[in-house]
Amino acid sequence: DVIHKATVEMYQRDKKVISPHPKIEQLYNEKKLGQKSGEGFYKYSDDKYERIPLTEDLALKCNPIQLVANILNNAAWLVTNKASDIQEIEKAAQLGLGLKKPLFETAKEYGISNIVKELDGLASKHGKFYEPDPLLVSMK
Repeated sequence: DVIHKATVEMYQRDKKVISPHPKIEQLYNEKKLGQKSGEGFYKYSDDKYERIPLTEDLALKCNPIQLVANILNNAAWLVTNKASDIQEIEKAAQLGLGLKKPLFETAKEYGISNIVKELDGLASKHGKFYEPDPLLVSMK
């Protein structure tokens, strides 16, 4: 419920900050609030926190470029809109996301042009929210 409410609020303020996912709204409307209600994306067995086991097959379905692209696009948006600078974002990403190496360095390893291409593909499939930030386009 917190994610749904926060997402809706942020989206109302700025359509480029976050894009509400229909699955989150569906779970919210069905009162499937995660551990709080015993069910959400997963079914929980009791009140204690439990880690859901992830399989190798499930991990293989994850596209790491897509993850990096979304995080980097948000970081670039913050720089473009003068809300932060790259150094502060790197520090926040290291402390908050537990990244082992700097975000922009990781992006260069994947290739900025590959990241922009991934974002272009997401934008054509899911809309403007995923359009690459001008900072990323200029870094290609």
